[in-house]
Amino acid sequence: MRRLFLTLLFASVSTGANAAPDLPSASDILKRMGFPPEELQQVLAGELVQNEAKFNARDDLAIWLAFLVRVPPEKFEHDVTGKRFVFRLDSHTLGGSAIEGNGSLADFSGLTLSAAERRFYTQTGAGGDVNLSSDELAALHALDSAGPDVDLAMKKILLARYRAYRAKGLAGILPYDRGDGKRTEPGVSLRLDSESAQALTGFDSAFGRFLLDYPNSTLPGLAEKFYWLRYEAHGEPVLVLTHAFSAPVGKWMLFCQRQFYVSRGYNTEQAIAVFIPVSEGTLVAYLNHTATDQIVGFGGSARRAIGEHLMITELSGLFEKLRKAAAKPR
Repeated sequence: MRRLFLTLLFASVSTGANAAPDLPSASDILKRMGFPPEELQQVLAGELVQNEAKFNARDDLAIWLAFLVRVPPEKFEHDVTGKRFVFRLDSHTLGGSAIEGNGSLADFSGLTLSAAERRFYTQTGAGGDVNLSSDELAALHALDSAGPDVDLAMKKILLARYRAYRAKGLAGILPYDRGDGKRTEPGVSLRLDSESAQALTGFDSAFGRFLLDYPNSTLPGLAEKFYWLRYEAHGEPVLVLTHAFSAPVGKWMLFCQRQFYVSRGYNTEQAIAVFIPVSEGTLVAYLNHTATDQIVGFGGSARRAIGEHLMITELSGLFEKLRKAAAKPR
C-alpha cells in the first residue's frame, strides 16, 4: 500500500523552470517543521532524510521523511485520488475497485476469496490475528468455511464498515474483538495519528479539522476517493478499505491516504504527504503512522525497532527512486 500511494503521488513528472523567487526557502519551512540544523542541511544537500517522529501510542509505528526536488510543484501530476488508478499498478495488489456514493454490494463484485482465506475468516477466533468485531466474528463462524457464502459475508462486512465511516467518520469505526473482554479501537488510533500530524497540517487548520471531523467538515478544492483492495502483505492476502483525499492549501498541496479498515496483519495506516513550493523547487514531506498489535507486549520494544527499520528501508528506497525520477529531464 505504501508503494501504491507513493506511485500515485508521483504519477508523472516533467522538468521545467525553477520555482518563483518570491517563495519561502526550504530552510525556513524545515525550521518551522522542527528539523534540527544537521538534518536540515542534509535535505538542502539533496539527501532523503528521516526526521524523528514520535509514536503516539504503544501500538504505533511512525516514520517521517523529507527531501527536496529542484523542480517546481506544477511539474508534478498528483493522482492520489486515482483518476488514472490502475489496480495492477502494484504487483502485490490482487484486486480492488472504487466505491461510489453510499456504496453497494455491486462495488465488491470483484472480491473472491481463496479457500485458505475462507477458512481463516470463519475459523479464527478473537485475538487470533483477525480484525473483526464480535458480531462480525459470530456471523462468519456460523458459516461453512468451504462455501461461497463467506465471500458474500465479507462483502457485507466491508460495505457496512464503509457506510459507517462515511456516516460518522472515525467515531463510526467498529472495534476489533481481541477476546477476554479486550478490544482494539482503530478509530482512536487514527484520531491520535491525525492529532499528531500538526507538523504537516498545522499550517492550515481546515485540513487538520477535516482529518479529525470528517464527514462533518470539508475543504476548499477537496478531491477524494474511496476504494477497497485485496493485496498481499507478508505473504498473506489482506482486505483494506481506504479513504484517499487531497486539497490545496495556498500554494501547497496536501494528500492523505487513510486505511480505516484492515482485515488482518495490522490495524490501521494513515499516510500524509505535502508538496511545498520553495525557492529551490519543491519540498516533499511524508508522515506515516501504522498501528499494529504486533509491537505490543513482551518484546515489543525490539519488535518496534525491527518494524521501524523495515518501514524506513522500504520507504527510503521508494522515495529515493521517485526523487531521482523527478529530477531526471524528460
